[in-house]
Parts: sequence; structure tokens; C-alpha cells
Amino acid sequence: MTRPSNFPGVLLFHVLGVHRALSAGLSSPSMPLSYSKSLLLETLRKPQMIIVVFALLLTSATSMVVNDYYDARSGTDARNLLTQALQKNAGNGSKDDNTYNHLDKPLATGDV
Repeated sequence: MTRPSNFPGVLLFHVLGVHRALSAGLSSPSMPLSYSKSLLLETLRKPQMIIVVFALLLTSATSMVVNDYYDARSGTDARNLLTQALQKNAGNGSKDDNTYNHLDKPLATGDV
């Protein structure tokens, strides 16, 4: 339900945002520092940044769970999965008894 395959993208956008913030902030005339990879790594290792990464991952994971929950409650997932299952069976020419087992959503029905 949380689709961990999305986590690398979340991390990438975080690192890109930190990089852009450092390069934009350090290019101002009021800060005579120069930008380097070591500064980026130092910044990413700070406890504040680690907390931000965990908050981003937690927010991302919980938003995916909430999205799945309300899609299941509204029937959006069931309609999409039913259409896919019917198309799959039409291509195979066989009727499978387990076709509709994946339509169950224990979180939405309250079984969890």
C-alpha cells in the first residue's frame, strides 16, 4: 500500500532541493562561501535534515495509504481492477475463479 518504489524519488527531490537552496543561497554577495559537494553532504548529515527526510518519507507513505483507502471506499480501485481483470480474461479465453480475489481491501472494510 505504501509503494516503496516511490521513496527514491522522494529522496532525490529532497537532495535536489537542498542542493538548489545551497547553491542559490551561497551565490548571494552577502555570503562569500563557495559551494562544494562536501558542503552538500555536511548539510544532509545534519540532524535537522535527517528529520526532514523521515518526515517526507512518512508523509509520502501515509498519503499513499490514505489514497488507497478512499479509492477502495469509493469503488475507484474496484472498477479499475475489474476492468483489467475482464480484459485479461478476454485475452486468455479462460474464466479463473481467483480473478476477483484481489478486489478485497481489508483496510477499507474494517478487517484490519
